[in-house]
Amino acid sequence: MKKITLVSANQTVVAKYFLLAILFHLLIGNNVKSQGIVLTGTVTTVYETRVNLTAGNRVRFETRNLSPGSDPVINLLSTEGMGVMAVNNGGPDFAEQLNYLPIRTGSYFLIVRSRSMERRGTADIYKDGVLLNSQVSFGGWRVSLQNLRSGEILQTVKLPGCSNGNHKIYILKEDQVGIQTRATSLDSGLALIKLTTAIGNKTVVIGTDFDEGLVRLIRNDAGIPFHDLDNDGLGTELERSAGTCSSRSGRVPGCDCSQIADARDTDGDGISDGWELLGRYDILPFQLLPKWGANPRHKDLFIEVDFMCRNGNENVGPKVKMPAAVAKRFADIYGDAYTTSSLLKLFHASVLKNPDGITGVSVHLDTGRDSEPGDEVTIYGNWGGYTAVKSTKSDGTECTPGTPADLCKGSDPNIVWKTNMESARRGIFRYTLGYTGGGGSTPQNAFACAFNFLDLTNSAHEFGHTLGMGHSGPYDITGVVDVNCKPNYPSIMNYAFLSQPGVGFSDGNGIPALNNSSLKEWNAVSPSNTLYMDVLERVFRYWVDRNNGHVDWNRNGVFEPANQTVKAYANYRPGGDCEFTRYNQFHVSDAQTATTPVLARLKDRLYIFYANHGSLKYRYTTSSLNCPQPKAEACDNAVWGPEKDAGLASVGVDVMNDGNSLRVVSIELFGKIMERRLSLVLGQENWTQPVQIPGSAKGDPSLSFGLIGSYLLYKGSDDFIHFNKMVAGQWQTSQVAHTINNEPIKTTNTGAYPAIIQTVLPGGPGFLKSLYGLFPDENGFLDMWRYNSTDNFWEKTDVLENPRPGPISGKPSMAYMPYKAGMENPGRLYMLYLRKPAEGSNAVIRMRMSYVKVLEGADGTFVREEKIGLDSYFDNSWLTTYGISLFFEQGKDSNVRSVFSIGGQTSNYNIMFRPKADAINDFRYINYNDWETIRKNLCQRVVNPGGTVTNPIRCSVN
Repeated sequence: MKKITLVSANQTVVAKYFLLAILFHLLIGNNVKSQGIVLTGTVTTVYETRVNLTAGNRVRFETRNLSPGSDPVINLLSTEGMGVMAVNNGGPDFAEQLNYLPIRTGSYFLIVRSRSMERRGTADIYKDGVLLNSQVSFGGWRVSLQNLRSGEILQTVKLPGCSNGNHKIYILKEDQVGIQTRATSLDSGLALIKLTTAIGNKTVVIGTDFDEGLVRLIRNDAGIPFHDLDNDGLGTELERSAGTCSSRSGRVPGCDCSQIADARDTDGDGISDGWELLGRYDILPFQLLPKWGANPRHKDLFIEVDFMCRNGNENVGPKVKMPAAVAKRFADIYGDAYTTSSLLKLFHASVLKNPDGITGVSVHLDTGRDSEPGDEVTIYGNWGGYTAVKSTKSDGTECTPGTPADLCKGSDPNIVWKTNMESARRGIFRYTLGYTGGGGSTPQNAFACAFNFLDLTNSAHEFGHTLGMGHSGPYDITGVVDVNCKPNYPSIMNYAFLSQPGVGFSDGNGIPALNNSSLKEWNAVSPSNTLYMDVLERVFRYWVDRNNGHVDWNRNGVFEPANQTVKAYANYRPGGDCEFTRYNQFHVSDAQTATTPVLARLKDRLYIFYANHGSLKYRYTTSSLNCPQPKAEACDNAVWGPEKDAGLASVGVDVMNDGNSLRVVSIELFGKIMERRLSLVLGQENWTQPVQIPGSAKGDPSLSFGLIGSYLLYKGSDDFIHFNKMVAGQWQTSQVAHTINNEPIKTTNTGAYPAIIQTVLPGGPGFLKSLYGLFPDENGFLDMWRYNSTDNFWEKTDVLENPRPGPISGKPSMAYMPYKAGMENPGRLYMLYLRKPAEGSNAVIRMRMSYVKVLEGADGTFVREEKIGLDSYFDNSWLTTYGISLFFEQGKDSNVRSVFSIGGQTSNYNIMFRPKADAINDFRYINYNDWETIRKNLCQRVVNPGGTVTNPIRCSVN
């Protein structure tokens, strides 16, 4: 598939950052010269073993059977550091022999190394003519250091892919043969010498006991008085060599030290320069940050990825670890791997304020999984932190195999990190819990998060929330209105781009702002921005004019003139879960139902009717509910009256306004269909006596009142589609719906029900309304049928776009909204249906709408075809329900309304009202620069988790 990398095609972007690019190249080379303080080389094996000697018993060590060209040196050291010099006896092939008369009994170090780096090789080692060890390797990396002073520290540092062996440092005597000082090894395998006196110019040999590879030798002047003013463990000379700040003054390449928040953290990632350059050794277990890829001049992100067990079987079963492919995708996204323009990469690096001038954030994931051959070893590895965190019951006890899954729960990552992440990692690592399947739900700006770590992009997306990024940009700017699926925000944080190849983070360039209540269609996009046009056309399925930049935002098949705007759900992405219908929503207090609630208006009152425990309840509001601005809470005027009883038994209900009153039709438990009428006289409610309607029904009925009369539609007790006509105010005998071939229309025998509406759709008589029905077939899939009132049959249409909706549960719902106020036609039909759930779960709400599909023929002419399609989630895949309905009344409502009952364990049956179910909010949304948000929050979220770090790094607020 073609990669999408959205950048502005406008050449002003290139011009804007051309000077910046030159500046970076002038200030920053590929590496900062070490000047003899930071040295990198290949460490080779130095043979070392302990031998026990007895005082007064002369001993002879010698090398035999040397590899060609090799030249060993034998040293014998007492464990107290007193040395004995080896003597080259001039034998064949440079064989060595050392004779020694011990003056004390005890343990000694026998060391075999090469006289020069070019003379490394193998040899047999003999003691007193007896083979001690055969074909041992000997070598060593030699370094000459000038003017070694008291207080200096010589330390080895393991680099990515380097030796896993134990390092040794030997300071040679002036004769270059004897050993003056042998380093002590740390538990991490590194070697370190702290000089207590000045020793001048010296040759140093660095060796390992096995597994040769790259190593770094650090000469650190931090122990010299006044050489570590910022207390990061690095001396001023070392910091100058490494290109890091030693104080908040002056400059180092790529960084003005006066502009950083803390001199201990040059790159601003929240991790001390000392830890990034040397590793952390003040507390166990040691943190080998350089080996894992840390760089004090480039922002690093270290994350411990543990496993969240979510049931009893996982507590004892195989422990899952983040797959390598997911770890690499995570690293690519944060490392800015999908930006192809070198100039834009420089721009991103400057936004991140990476002193090395390289774009992106380097990701290092402790997944508990060893790196695979050929993979970048700094991206993921088994670094000692991985844990499987067990699932528990609500009482805190551990789940066991066979415990019902709904009684078990996974742990909260923002709690368990305190016991599952080592103290040595605080101020370095972030924390996550991965699990198998599902998505994620992450609090904004959190320290830790949880996600499905088997999904390629979910991990990177969810972790972005912890860094202050919502679905539409930074939380601190967007606030509570987090517009998802913005077509003008090409970011991994945006659901519309979450699964698109080649998309990482947005840089805010080149795409104009949008507002669903006022969208310009004429010249909406610069024609030169071909990538944005690609996205609108291919991902969002808009009809666009690529030559002129026109966009048919409201999908009516025409481009509105330059002086006009339209209203539309511009961030509606077919197939996605875009969530913009939720704003200003609120619970209808103390209202609950396990069926479908419905809306109806009578005079100045908007009513909700719903079945609750077998009885029909209702309440109303006189509020307009025309919320001017989107926000998380209800409209300011949203007040609903107390719950009332409608005096009907009910397991399903529908209501229609017949012009004078509300006709309330209820289905009782055993199929009886009952009706009452509600009218208002001087503000007083008047109810008629209940009347039985002919027929027997299941579930929810559906009512229609309009130009072609009043109709009642329902699934009969026999599972056929039934309908009743109203004549002279009276419901007539129930009829079975028949096709044009006079065949009865049967539906599914499960909990799926039909719905009707009088509206304008293709195939009808001109621009007049017809009666349409959504009928579930015997498998629960929907078809749209049009009623021929003259011949009294139903005709199946092809207006529903494939694939057909379903299988469904409950009753679908429809509402028609004209494009322009005061005009009945043209308009849009909105349709909601409930996707039949998996066993034991609730139904998910799906959304469709009518639109004009425009196709260009081979002759250059356009063919327009109206369809009901663009199938997507009404909100997201986690919003479940028992039933939902739509409502719109021309001249009364500013938006399409919806009411539904919430599914799920924590809020079962509660009724939710959404005043903007069409997602047409008066809100300006723009493209944001994710790299700015990452720069600001990367440090903030790591330096002091839970207040557990003493003297934490100070972070910049800009």
